[in-house]
Amino acid sequence: MREPIANIVLPEDVLKNLTKADKLLIKNTIKGTNERYKDFPEEKLSNEELLRRVSYELEVIITMGFSDYFLVVADFLQVGQKIGHMPLDRIEHLRAHMTEMSIEEMISYIEEDMSYPGFTIGIGRGSGAGSVVAYVNYITNVEPTQYDLLFERFLNPERVSMPDFDSDLSKAEAPYGVRDIVIEYVGKKYGYDGVCGICTPSTLAPKAAVMNTANILVDREFQKKKGFKEGDYIPNSEKDPVWVEINKHYTDLSKAIRADIPEDPGTTFSSEMEDGSTLYESLKMKYAGSKDATEIIELANMLDGVNDNYGKHAAGVIIADNGNVGEYGALMYDDESNGWKIQMNAVECEDTAGLLKMDFLGLKTLNIITMALRLIYENRGIYINVENLPDDPEVYSKIFATGNTVEVFQFSSNGMKQMLKKFKPDKFDDLTLLNATFRPGPMKYIDPIADKKHGRPVETSAFDKVPQIQELLAPTYGYPVYQEQVMRIFQIMGQYSIGGADEIRRAMSKKKQYIIAENREIFVHGGEMENHRTHKSIHVGGAMELGIAEDTAYEVFDALSDFAKYGFNKSHSLAYAKTAYMTAWLKLHYPIEFYTACLCIEENKEMAAILADAKANGVKIAPVDINTSRAGFTCDTEQIYFGFAGVSMEKATQNLTHDYVSVADFILRGGIKGSKLEGLVKVGAFDNFTTSRKALLEVLPVYAEHMEAIKKAQANVTKYTNILADMEADPEGKTLLKKYDRKSWPKKEEAQTRLENAKESLDFHTKAIKAQVIPMQQFKDTMYERLQAEKDLCGLYLTGHPVDMYGTPKDNGCMEIINSTGNCHIMGQISNLRICSTKADASKKLAFFDIEDQTDKIHVCCFTESFNNNGSKLANDMVVKLSGTVKADKQDPDTLQFILNKGDKSVIPLAVAKSEFTFNIKDLTQLKELQDKLSDFEMAGGHPAYIYDMSTGDRMKLDICLMDEAENIRVA
Repeated sequence: MREPIANIVLPEDVLKNLTKADKLLIKNTIKGTNERYKDFPEEKLSNEELLRRVSYELEVIITMGFSDYFLVVADFLQVGQKIGHMPLDRIEHLRAHMTEMSIEEMISYIEEDMSYPGFTIGIGRGSGAGSVVAYVNYITNVEPTQYDLLFERFLNPERVSMPDFDSDLSKAEAPYGVRDIVIEYVGKKYGYDGVCGICTPSTLAPKAAVMNTANILVDREFQKKKGFKEGDYIPNSEKDPVWVEINKHYTDLSKAIRADIPEDPGTTFSSEMEDGSTLYESLKMKYAGSKDATEIIELANMLDGVNDNYGKHAAGVIIADNGNVGEYGALMYDDESNGWKIQMNAVECEDTAGLLKMDFLGLKTLNIITMALRLIYENRGIYINVENLPDDPEVYSKIFATGNTVEVFQFSSNGMKQMLKKFKPDKFDDLTLLNATFRPGPMKYIDPIADKKHGRPVETSAFDKVPQIQELLAPTYGYPVYQEQVMRIFQIMGQYSIGGADEIRRAMSKKKQYIIAENREIFVHGGEMENHRTHKSIHVGGAMELGIAEDTAYEVFDALSDFAKYGFNKSHSLAYAKTAYMTAWLKLHYPIEFYTACLCIEENKEMAAILADAKANGVKIAPVDINTSRAGFTCDTEQIYFGFAGVSMEKATQNLTHDYVSVADFILRGGIKGSKLEGLVKVGAFDNFTTSRKALLEVLPVYAEHMEAIKKAQANVTKYTNILADMEADPEGKTLLKKYDRKSWPKKEEAQTRLENAKESLDFHTKAIKAQVIPMQQFKDTMYERLQAEKDLCGLYLTGHPVDMYGTPKDNGCMEIINSTGNCHIMGQISNLRICSTKADASKKLAFFDIEDQTDKIHVCCFTESFNNNGSKLANDMVVKLSGTVKADKQDPDTLQFILNKGDKSVIPLAVAKSEFTFNIKDLTQLKELQDKLSDFEMAGGHPAYIYDMSTGDRMKLDICLMDEAENIRVA
């Protein structure tokens, strides 16, 4: 344990002018430093180095006037962290009643019970993770010195801009969400009038301006032709032949003009074209012969960049220092969020009005992690601090290196999976590197970095020629991956100050060519560098002064310039990698709880992929069952139980007792009827009571008739029981006629008879339901019919997959689609088949379709030669084996395609490998007669078979495991 730090060393001029906020920040920093670094090894960071780093950062923060900012962020994030440890029912109670509570009552209620594990506030991504002061104030959870993170990337005296913490909070819309509660806390603490959202103005780009202008001109010309005055009501104009003609004319002009406008983001009418003219001048010249087209272009040019709508910033929240943000600018009400927003964008808020913007980013991964931790705690009694996990080699080898990353934060996309399989990360630094590399700038370095990591020969790069930067680039295998490395290269090679290096790095990322051009010569030869934000001049030594060759220096600068347009800062990437590791660790060690959390938190469109991945990782999924399923997905230590929410039945099933012994018992007590009941049958909720869903659907109308009769009979039983009781109390019937609004009163004997008739009817229809035979022999549904009904109803297959009957990919010598890579074989069912002709020759055909196995789906391209050899074997719903190559889509590297080989055996239709059948058994002794048949029935691992009473559909409480290792029938 190291000696505690007692004081911070600051310059005398700084100490003289400390504000109340400065003093509080210093106090909190000393306390937090001693807590955070109490057990941190001194050999990694001595007390002297730690004190020097903390003192330097505080000096910068205080001098630049950002102490308040650090205190505010630390305050609300610590509240969010505390909420994450409350029991769920208390979180929900707090959310329901937080507006009624004072801030003191909120804090008291939160701190009353924080006994659960949780992770509702993120690591703290963004450049702020490079600050030790942020770390010790619990704003971030990354120790910066251990990973060589630069404070100057976040804040430095030569960078005159607001600091920006990217604060992740669990999403309010899902269980364990804290974002809305924290924002309410901020409103209470700093005043509701001082807190508001931020506008996001939507501006008209050239294409939209042209389209809007053309539409307006259509109405104007139509009014002229018809003699209407401006503002007159024009009935059914779109059906008028004159309007149709005018509309076609202007629509055609609009389409032609818009086709000549580049797709590049950020294009305006003043954008420079290849010939040196602006887009506006180019369009005017091309359409000079058309008066109407010219008018469209001229008017659209006037609309270019005009605001046409105002949204609300998804995460930004303004906190004013005066308690009334309205004094800084006009506000407008946002109906969607039921709150105010200032009529400025985020940049104007900070740069023009000097307002403080906080980022409250909602991140559902935090909800998933928290739910997984809670499930582990409840199921196994294990309390896990996810922020302090061990570095486990198996997490890298079994999850990341194999691309087994479905639902692993930031690594679950197809492109990421391919990169992981190629790179095979084996340490945490690799995750940080890959997170930063998978983007346009550094992506070109992926192959050589992977080759270097695995000892394969690589072509020499410009960076290899500079000895001074080899140690800097060693962690990233000789290539710059992070913005911090770019800054350091400018500092080392060009001899820039660290602030000056950040200035040129920012200019490169913003593509400010004039700054880049002037610094290219300064980087190589040295000179005076002007900071265009502070307007101060700084002398730079240049690379050649260090003996670096001129051509090498130019080559390095140009490579950095290209890279910096898209580079990631290491602090941001590392925080992402930390969160990714957490999800991967949970997936490896507690897959049942992890997948349950994913299924509960993720949107339904992700469900099929999550279920497939869970099964591929050996997790058992109990199907929808009227007794074991609950509203959401649940689990124990053995398996996951499918929830009714997964089949959109949570509301209909919320009052079930889950103790039904038969279909008849459920019909009588379940309280669900009509289409909802049909839906439950189709998704298999009664499969434990009957072998045929089709048969059960056939008798539902009969059950419905009996239940309607029971409803009427029950009403009459209640009615005449009450009448007889009233007669007993009032034999003369003086008050009964008035009470029941009747002119005459039945005799007591008649009322008694009606009561007995109602009871007989109730008994008859109840017995009829219990005696109803489910005709399973007469109506047998196939596996395909069951699965197709599930897909039609829920959008996914629940109890299997159509491909199951053809064996697994491994059985057929194929790779699973989810893990497919390079040249390979895959199998699956064809869907969305589209056959078309080539543009050049209508006689030449090609095909595009999707193929899906039990794990995933991929788009297949069958080009002309391959179609000639295999086209006749393609049809929707067919199950086939394909030979080809997995490649990334050129337009979207994250989307994979399967390119079919050209040979005539690239498509092989598959035959059914497995079948399903039912045996009728009178008693257990007959099971021995089935041994030969059962030995041919492939059920890997001895799946359970059920004994049913064929007359009622009731399941007998007996499970039979088909075969044991000695090929004997086992009875459980």
